[in-house]
Amino acid sequence: MYKNPVLRIIVWVLVACLLTGCSDLVDHAQDGVSLDCEVELVAGTSVGQTFVARHGGLDAVEISLRPESDAKGELILHLCTSPTCSENLVIASLAFTPGAQTGIYRFDFSPILNSHTRYFYAFWEPGKDFSGTIHVPCAEAERYVDGALYSDHVPMPAQAVFRLSYAPEFILLDLLQMVAGWLGYGLASITLLFFSGYILTRGWARHAGADFTATLVMSSALALAVWMALLLWANLLSMTLSAWAVRGLVGIAGVGGALTFLRDREMWRKRSYWLGESPVVTAILWLCVLGAIGFRLFVGRSLVMLPGSDTYHHTLIAKLFEEQGGLPNTYQPYAPLVSFSYHFGFHSIIALFRWVFGTELLLTTKTVALVLNGAIAATAAFLSERITGNRKTGVVVALLVGLIIVSPFCLLRWGRFTQTAGMFFLPLAVLPFLARDERRSSLLVWALLIAALVFAHNREAFFAMILLGIVAIPRLLRREWMVLHDWLWMGIFAVLIALPWLVRIAWVQLDPQGLRVVYEIVGGYNDLSRLELPVLSFITNIPVLALFVMGAVATLLDREYLEDWILVFWTLALVAGGVLYFQLTGSFHWDLKTSLLTLSVPVAVFLGIRLTRLVARLQGAGRWVLWVAVLLLLGIGCVVAGVQSPAVLNGGMIYLRPGDLIAMNWIETHTSPAALFVPNASQVEWSPDWLIGSDAGYWLPLLAQRDTTLPPMIYAWETADASVLQQDLMNTHAILDAAAAQESLPSSVVCCTGVTHFIAYDNNWPMTAEDLLNTDTLELLYQQDRLQVFEVVCPEVCP
Repeated sequence: MYKNPVLRIIVWVLVACLLTGCSDLVDHAQDGVSLDCEVELVAGTSVGQTFVARHGGLDAVEISLRPESDAKGELILHLCTSPTCSENLVIASLAFTPGAQTGIYRFDFSPILNSHTRYFYAFWEPGKDFSGTIHVPCAEAERYVDGALYSDHVPMPAQAVFRLSYAPEFILLDLLQMVAGWLGYGLASITLLFFSGYILTRGWARHAGADFTATLVMSSALALAVWMALLLWANLLSMTLSAWAVRGLVGIAGVGGALTFLRDREMWRKRSYWLGESPVVTAILWLCVLGAIGFRLFVGRSLVMLPGSDTYHHTLIAKLFEEQGGLPNTYQPYAPLVSFSYHFGFHSIIALFRWVFGTELLLTTKTVALVLNGAIAATAAFLSERITGNRKTGVVVALLVGLIIVSPFCLLRWGRFTQTAGMFFLPLAVLPFLARDERRSSLLVWALLIAALVFAHNREAFFAMILLGIVAIPRLLRREWMVLHDWLWMGIFAVLIALPWLVRIAWVQLDPQGLRVVYEIVGGYNDLSRLELPVLSFITNIPVLALFVMGAVATLLDREYLEDWILVFWTLALVAGGVLYFQLTGSFHWDLKTSLLTLSVPVAVFLGIRLTRLVARLQGAGRWVLWVAVLLLLGIGCVVAGVQSPAVLNGGMIYLRPGDLIAMNWIETHTSPAALFVPNASQVEWSPDWLIGSDAGYWLPLLAQRDTTLPPMIYAWETADASVLQQDLMNTHAILDAAAAQESLPSSVVCCTGVTHFIAYDNNWPMTAEDLLNTDTLELLYQQDRLQVFEVVCPEVCP
């Protein structure tokens, strides 16, 4: 009776003792030294360094110092939340005696549990009785991206040589809190989605004989699909939602689904319902899916926001849902865009969870993107399982999509969250066209999922239509009119559900009032180099491509299975269309980049199916030997891909860092609400006139509530307040061109535009902080790390 609890206590005590006995984890944050770079620290001065902690349990800061022989007295460390802080989080000190040696000096303090991803400012100042000089070696500013060296609380273009130390037991506690939070929100979310969608899924589940795993995938996706349709039609009826209204709707749907689920107890009382016909395979499948999601959450945990310029407008649109009480109609007050026609599925999911749980905007946007990206493994596995009737196929597909193939993971590198949502729904939307027994189970269910794909991503919906065309050809040749009849009604229902949205898109794109800014797309748009070397050279690309080619050859020799042929043709059609469409039409609506990033779904499903076909032909020990070999190869693939994947995400252009949030708060509290900022921007080579933000200044409207001259990058898709947008774009172009041409900005460019402030980073071209410092009509207001804010100071009359 008492053995198990006693043993558990003994194990936990041993683990605690081992952790306590371990030495601290020391992170070499910045250990490069420039021989000609030093800062002197004497009485009455201070030297500081900003940094971001990468773990929980920060308990010491180590810094390289070179004391002169006469240096003696106490050196005090102050740890604060920012360079402008007025209160110390901790204070630590070390006593120096004459003759102290050059080296790394450690300043210890009590561990800070929640230090992970937090921005800190550490500064050192001599105590009252200190005398002599201590030299602080430093390095180039580019050696560390999350902070800067400070001298007397003024940032310098350099970095100190420092290390951060963490208490291992607090790292473990922080990780446990992280996992508990993920599990808590995850279980609450999936429970709400499951019961909310169960009423609609019930008929399909009974017809298909689906177990809990399959029912959970369908119910969750259907709940999201219904939510998107509800937002669309509520907007058409001018209904405004609030947090409590959404909680009420979700609560009613959840209670209704739970009661329906209870009525179906004869179904779920069977043991096979919960774990399927093969409990081990089902458990492995969920480990694969949860592993894909958990891996993404862990890798993305250290980022305030994922990389890429797209992340700004995705977060902005999610905010618009909250402020406009549903599907937005404009981008105002954040941008002078008076229409909204951007695929909204991803943003509606963020709005749903923010309304239900009241979570913070940036964290929710990032988390939904990471989870939805990993969940593509679940829907792709579901598609393959329904085609073959074998869950082992789903395990293979989940590993390929979730952990081995670089796409869809690399979508997170560029903030392609809408394509992530589209790829989540894509396997479900095409399922009735690939699985023969699905089409008649519930036309409304499939129509809702197809409509959700339209709401999530236009191009993914277009790719599904291409598959439908490929599938329909053999059906026509065989004169299978009943199948085509069902598909026709399915399409009619989907179009009716999405009709208000389709009309809105058409109206904005036709632009009868001439309010859109249209830019020409030139050569280079389809250049594969835009996918970037870490993605193109990813370690699993060649093996997966080789397996696909071998599988395609095997399909040519084996003409028994139509679904295999269809998947091969679909894959080839996406590649060929991505190459030829732009060359023939000059339109960007079907591009090679998006096609290639989508291929992970058809390729993984095809490989999983072909493997299942091969195993089915073996008997006895040969079958088990092959499965063991396959799982071993997949495991190796997961390991090598897992090692390289973090570099794919962390190598993207990160626009928003923890320190930038401090600057945003300062701007909001220290500048006029009527201020107009110029942030930095870049012009893409395949559309030279199109401006896209290039650093954290891009986020000012959302995070600091201040207008900028730069709209979100999707402004070319929408109608606009032409007078404001055109003037802002002209001013931005003129300022950036002037910055690129000379070392300072002419007064005529600065003073005659209505601009009141500039924001720049010292490493960002063309408008660098050095250029602005050399401009007579700009006054420096604020410095933090490598960011500087300037105010326009001009005569009353424009020069």
